[in-house]
Amino acid sequence: LVLMLANLAPHKGQETAIRAFAELRSRNIRASLWLAGVEREAGGSYRSHLEELIASLGVKQDVHLLGFRNDASALLQAADMLLLPSTKEGLPLTILEAQASKVPVIAAPTAGVPEVITDGVTGFLVAADDAHGYANRIEQLIRDSEAHRPLIEAAYLQATQAYNWQRYRD
Repeated sequence: LVLMLANLAPHKGQETAIRAFAELRSRNIRASLWLAGVEREAGGSYRSHLEELIASLGVKQDVHLLGFRNDASALLQAADMLLLPSTKEGLPLTILEAQASKVPVIAAPTAGVPEVITDGVTGFLVAADDAHGYANRIEQLIRDSEAHRPLIEAAYLQATQAYNWQRYRD
């Protein structure tokens, strides 16, 4: 189960995630992608665009638009990895939440993301528009999740020791 926790918006990278899942399907790799979040722009045209893309790529049974959710921690507990192929970010809280939940993160090296993800050490960095690269990383994690246990533990330690309330208070 691959999770994205992000508003539905072109810069967040849902299209890249959907295309990565189409590539995984072409490789006969079955996984589910949950896209949790809502469109903030009036009219809902981007959600409709995503629904059309999902249908046209034949991944309706693999990709699910969950809409607004207030249970991010439960979603993270269910997830095997978090994806964030965003082209614009500050320092996404969702990455820190995933790391603190021991969920490996695959994200774009955008703005503040490289501050908390060192590629191959505390997560994986893939260019925002590289659906092939995301598919490769997802496949790698699916095929051998235990090989990435040191990465998951390093990310957990970083998130819980460097990004906690006491540290911010101090």
